[in-house]
Amino acid sequence: MQEAGDRRVLVATHHPLRTRGSHGGYVTGKDLFFPLTHVQSWLYLPVPLIYPALRYWVVRSDQDLHGSRNREMARRLDEVLGQAAVPPIVAAGHEHSLQVFDDPELPIAYLVSGSGAKTEPTGATADTLFKHAARGLMVVDFFKDGRASVRVIEPEAGRAEEVFAHWFNQ
Repeated sequence: MQEAGDRRVLVATHHPLRTRGSHGGYVTGKDLFFPLTHVQSWLYLPVPLIYPALRYWVVRSDQDLHGSRNREMARRLDEVLGQAAVPPIVAAGHEHSLQVFDDPELPIAYLVSGSGAKTEPTGATADTLFKHAARGLMVVDFFKDGRASVRVIEPEAGRAEEVFAHWFNQ
């Protein structure tokens, strides 16, 4: 990070450091009450709370933010990136949604753009600027004066539509 000096850095990872999607603990009502539909789509046998209990408190997959290796990676990266002279942008995939976070307590912006093949719902918290369970992509623009912005583009009836735009603080 020291070599970047006063330039803004984009860090690309596969696993997101911030997410409110399924890999960040978000579950739908269907997941809560009918978790066996993950095994067979027709299996609507009510077994409340089994899925989140197993996924987030028992198994703790390293595919999720709650997994110990993923949690440690995120902690270390946040520690290093938080020392940058100019707030970095961290872009990731892995989730099947479009999400933009700008945490006022951390000088880091987080993007999740992993909805190319399928979509999944996502939740929101105070630092969520944008969330959408839709196919799409994000464009990050860097300007010579040090500013940066993100645009969220979604395909709509054979054309691309910008559905969200945000300028990052310097």
